[in-house]
Amino acid sequence: MTINKIGNFIIVKDATAEPFLLATSYNSKLKTDKSLIQLLKDAKYEGKVFVDMLMKVGNGSQRFYSSFFNGSKFDMNNTQIIKSEDELLDTLLKIEKKIICTDKSILNNSILTEYDKMEFSC
Repeated sequence: MTINKIGNFIIVKDATAEPFLLATSYNSKLKTDKSLIQLLKDAKYEGKVFVDMLMKVGNGSQRFYSSFFNGSKFDMNNTQIIKSEDELLDTLLKIEKKIICTDKSILNNSILTEYDKMEFSC
């Protein structure tokens, strides 16, 4: 598993079939993050990405979704919420917890309440 911070996201490769993006700030915006978009362009990546917007939208049911990067930008018309019954969700939650337990300072720039942050006792 490869983990890199790019713009307002952490990008995780090789843990799932497609890249997994974890928002690191309440300011994270997938379709306008120039650093992230440039990285994907430079890698000539075209395909699905998994996204967790926990830091921006909180611990809600619609924080996990998949989007499509078409080689130059995110196609937001091709975005789907990852449902709670999807097996992929368990994998994404484990990756997220591992990342946050490694660097809890990620939680400081989020909209999460102190109660939400306590969920990440490692």
